[in-house]
Amino acid sequence: GGLVTTDLGHQMRGKGATAYLRIPFSVPVGAGFDTLKLRMLYDDGFVAFLNGVEVARRNAPPEPRWDSTATAEQSTTPAGSFEEIDISAGLGALVGGDNVLAIQGLNLSPGDGDFLILPELEATRRTELGWRQFTPATPGSANGGGFLGVVHEVDFDRPAGFYENPFAVTLGCTTPGATIRYTTDGTEPGHDHGATYQAALPVRGTTVLRAAAYKPGYYTKETATRTYLFLDQILAQNGAGLPTNWGNDWQMDSRVVAHPAYAGRIHDDLRSLPVVCIALDPAGFWGPSGIYTLTTGRGDEYERPCSAELFFPDGSQPGFQINCGIQIVGGASRSMTPKHGLGLTFKSRYGPPKLKYPFFENSDVEEFDFIALRANFNMSWVRTDNSGPLSNGNADGAERLHAIYVRDQWTKESQLAMGQISAHERFVHLYINGVYWGLYNPSERTDASFAASYFGGRKEEYDAIFSDPSTIARAHDGDKNAWLEMMRIAREGLSSAEAYARIRQYLDVANLADYMMLNFYCATVDWPWQNWNAARKREPGAQFRFFVWDAEYTLETPPWVPDDRTGVGAASGEADSPARLYHELRSNAEWRLLFAD
Repeated sequence: GGLVTTDLGHQMRGKGATAYLRIPFSVPVGAGFDTLKLRMLYDDGFVAFLNGVEVARRNAPPEPRWDSTATAEQSTTPAGSFEEIDISAGLGALVGGDNVLAIQGLNLSPGDGDFLILPELEATRRTELGWRQFTPATPGSANGGGFLGVVHEVDFDRPAGFYENPFAVTLGCTTPGATIRYTTDGTEPGHDHGATYQAALPVRGTTVLRAAAYKPGYYTKETATRTYLFLDQILAQNGAGLPTNWGNDWQMDSRVVAHPAYAGRIHDDLRSLPVVCIALDPAGFWGPSGIYTLTTGRGDEYERPCSAELFFPDGSQPGFQINCGIQIVGGASRSMTPKHGLGLTFKSRYGPPKLKYPFFENSDVEEFDFIALRANFNMSWVRTDNSGPLSNGNADGAERLHAIYVRDQWTKESQLAMGQISAHERFVHLYINGVYWGLYNPSERTDASFAASYFGGRKEEYDAIFSDPSTIARAHDGDKNAWLEMMRIAREGLSSAEAYARIRQYLDVANLADYMMLNFYCATVDWPWQNWNAARKREPGAQFRFFVWDAEYTLETPPWVPDDRTGVGAASGEADSPARLYHELRSNAEWRLLFAD
């Protein structure tokens, strides 16, 4: 692939699995290195010698011979990525002048078509430049310039929240000599971006204030954000000053705002729930290349840095402000509605690697990698098309007539009430750069991190399987090895006691019974070919557990929905789903008794 120009294919393929390489290099006399690192691209193994002294090995037999092969396939390092090996213990073998790095490269077998050995040596020497702080830390590697210290975060003398009268907000920083810069357009301030703070700032209406402090030679850790909301202005929003290319109506719906039944209480309604405020560069959100414009895009390139705040209008609980990432989430809602689901991702490249806050009521989990801001797409006020399974030839917007927003949360809380683990949710009012964005339903995402929080261990130890209409089941985290073995056992039939014992090595049968009963009771329509998640710890005997997800088409009556969903699992489109497990288990007498009990 262009990594090297020396081709040993003719000499090695089908003939031998070992290649000897010698790389001469010189070192200045008196260099006085303190650390030495071997960086290797290899496939599949090697033994490395520095001037005849062994310094490193991977996938090599204890006593390599001329015809030795690698003991295992190279699978620990991604293709094209160097593995870095600290060989500082071998510095004594390094001499001033001529040196030789000798390598015995090992392929998995003489017939293996892949073979690669590409080494680099990296030596460093410590110098005395005084104390520095490094971001990120660089143990065992050459230091960058570093920083003399860290600038403290900017303090605001006014908290985020609702306000009725103009006021002034004072900013401060406890780092002597620091300069504060701020913005009010959602963008992050910088050394050369934003205004320089000099005196208290007047706030006369809805304002998103972002500020950071800077000092030459010092590291600015984070931007702080406070959102101040004025409801009279929000209810009169008409899109003035906002992008015109987005293609949607910015105006608050006058049929609601001015309706006699709501006008007198709408201020209280907007204060009745916790408030989440998102602040970010407008161009990155609803600009021509913004994620809210290119809603079907997925991956890191469709994630944007932002600030997220939570506050309680009644002051009953403390909130938070955190810098994180934001992305579009969901399936059909990405293209069929102007109100899209959003996801907050907590990663070190944006700020803290986790949100540490008791976000959900009645849950002991207080650390999160991700929070889904569900928009409630199906059976909602914004569902105006006529393509849903409940349209039945009705006029556009038929689902509006059945818009009840508690369906999904009710199913999750019911699964919890049945003694199972399920995602927690709550309701909030959401604002984007001070613009009211609607009622949202934040939820835990039932992935590997979720499973580790509730069942113990590390998220890296879990397989999390998500439903996907295009592939039925996909590994969101980990792999599908255990899942595929479980489904293989199920396909071979589960009527015997022996088969039932085998499937229980992979499946929590009581969890599946509760899970299926809940969906039967709700008469879930948009399922089971999609809208389910499962997780299992990657260890012998660990069992998959299922979690309800995206259950918006539930709790309706005929002719809108079928009232009997107990026959699921036989269709080909359901072959890789929890319903297929249920379908096969029905042939087992012990399972039927468990289900009846």
